[in-house]
Amino acid sequence: MKQESPPRIEQRSQLRRRYDTGKFKDITTLKHFQKEMAKQLEARPHTEQVETEWTQIEVVMNKVAGKVLGYSERKINNRWFDEHCKKALGHIRNTRLKTMEDGNEENTRKYQ
Repeated sequence: MKQESPPRIEQRSQLRRRYDTGKFKDITTLKHFQKEMAKQLEARPHTEQVETEWTQIEVVMNKVAGKVLGYSERKINNRWFDEHCKKALGHIRNTRLKTMEDGNEENTRKYQ
């Protein structure tokens, strides 16, 4: 019997979403999260299979965390890409465009 693999998620950005755990510093948010988790865990059906139990707990935790905490913005940390890099990249782009507009075959082949 062949085991089927789960469907792949098309967008990688969905895999990298993180909960805004910084909101746990606020006591009211923390208490709300704990109460909501307890309520949702009590409401779910209990089974004898351990894997099913853990899957249900994971689903509940993700649902409550998304609802109470929300998602944090992704931080891009490119300290090395500064104004000097931006100017150099702009110069390269402008040079390439001018070369392409010139229509010279040799220059056009260079950038294709």
